[in-house]
Formats: sequence, structure tokens, C-alpha cells
Amino acid sequence: MAEIAANFVKSYNENDMDLVDSLYTDDVVFFQVSDGTKFEGKEGIKQVINVWKGIHSDGHGEIVNTIVGDDGKQVVIECEWSGTLSGKLEVPGMTSVEANGNKSVVKGIAVIQIEGDKIKYITHYFDFLSFAKNMGAWEH
Repeated sequence: MAEIAANFVKSYNENDMDLVDSLYTDDVVFFQVSDGTKFEGKEGIKQVINVWKGIHSDGHGEIVNTIVGDDGKQVVIECEWSGTLSGKLEVPGMTSVEANGNKSVVKGIAVIQIEGDKIKYITHYFDFLSFAKNMGAWEH
């Protein structure tokens, strides 16, 4: 199950839409806690990848810790997400920032629910405040 969860990060790192098609259930949900955004279905997962790759085309995740639940149906991964601001970052209610070459490395946690051999639900928590500061979207 840890390998299935690791493919969540791999599909992002490699911008691999074929992997998305094989890795996720048709009704998968990706919930991004930082802004309350919910993406549904495989097309929603592709949208998440496209949005983040549009912000930083070199975006990369590295898994630093994995915990598999006793029943094997839930996996928690701790990641370091990194990238360079190469596209426009729009932060609703705050600001927007044009590509500026700023680099960021932030921590994140994904709680991944697995059904059979596919990912069914992802709850993603990451340090959005540090990300916004690193990108130049937060001046405080």
C-alpha cells in the first residue's frame, strides 16, 4: 500500500497523466485543507497537477516518512514539496504574484485512503503560509 501512496507523489513529479488514469478510482477526491478546495475524479487530479505545475514547473515532492494503517487501507505520507515560482501564483483573498524565480521548500502531509489497488481519497495538508512567504505573496 505504501507503493500505491508513493505513486501519488510520482504522478505529480513526473506530470504523468497515464499514471493518474491507472492509479486513482474514477470517483477519487482530493481535498486541499489549506484553502478548502476539493477536486473530484481523475480529471480533478489532473487539474491539481496542472495548477501546481503551472505555478512551478520544476515542482517536486520527496517522501520523508510513510505510515501504513493497520488495515492497509490508509497511508499517511510526509513530504517535502519544492519548486521555483515560474508561473503566476494567485492567492484568493491575498494577492497574486508573477513568476519571480523565488524558491520554496515546505512540509506537507497527505492522508491517503486506498480502495483495492487504487487511491480513493486524499486529504492534503501543507504549510501554505511558508509557501506564500517564500513565493513573495505574503509580506508579514
